[in-house]
Amino acid sequence: MELQERIERLESRESIRTLVADYSMAVDDRDVTLSERYSQRMESSGMPMDQL
Repeated sequence: MELQERIERLESRESIRTLVADYSMAVDDRDVTLSERYSQRMESSGMPMDQL
């Protein structure tokens, strides 16, 4: 693996770690903008979430 590829891989891994940490903090803080990222109606196993 070339040096540039190794650097890009390390930068990508760090970006993922940062994203996971930011997501966790947003969930813990009950960030309202996070809830806007999901659709209003979701189904799980074919059943609407409001009926679970």
